[in-house]
Amino acid sequence: MPHRVLSAVFAVAWLTANAAQADLIVAYESEYSFTPLPAGAAGAGVTGAPLARGPGLTETSGSTFRSEGWTTGGTKADAIAAGDFLTWGFASAVPYDFTDFSIQYGRSFAGPGVMAIDLAVNGGSFTQVFSDPAVSPDGETVSGIDLSAYQDVTSATFRLYGWGSLLSSGWFEVTNGFDVEGTSYAIVVNGNAAEPAAVPEPGSVLLLVLSGLAGAGGLLRRRGAAGN
Repeated sequence: MPHRVLSAVFAVAWLTANAAQADLIVAYESEYSFTPLPAGAAGAGVTGAPLARGPGLTETSGSTFRSEGWTTGGTKADAIAAGDFLTWGFASAVPYDFTDFSIQYGRSFAGPGVMAIDLAVNGGSFTQVFSDPAVSPDGETVSGIDLSAYQDVTSATFRLYGWGSLLSSGWFEVTNGFDVEGTSYAIVVNGNAAEPAAVPEPGSVLLLVLSGLAGAGGLLRRRGAAGN
């Protein structure tokens, strides 16, 4: 399936993220499944949540994670109310600083022409992090969507909403296209383990204590001299 890259801006962000050698947090390999699809890969300390459909969607035939039942016409609010979304995410024993995520997807001619992705971290509210107002039936490849504003993340939930379908039987799919250590994935979330707060070394603490005692001793001597 031919694909077009949505934006040069995302491409630049992708190159920047790779230059920083961000680590994989969680990734999903697209395949046919009528049940939630387990994460295909996860970083250290990470438990990936499955790629799953919202209550408004059902699986349809194909070799990818493909869904139908998307909102015909309507708005994002209508899609939210109908439960027309895909969801994925993770929980982690260690905090991560997000860098970016990438996704490859497509639709049938009658499938949802508009989509948006929301993100909630650490139990907070959802915020939109990406949108595509004109999903191409030829497919889309979007690399390096910036998530650097999200730091110290120990849990995250993504939701991909779709609307603007011509027919409820129109489908939307995620497709593999991002290589990670020899495996092709449809969704890849990257980041780095957050740096722990710096703890002073014992020698540094001792020097601080001795400096404080020396300063206190000097102050006492000056007060004694002033009293005489």
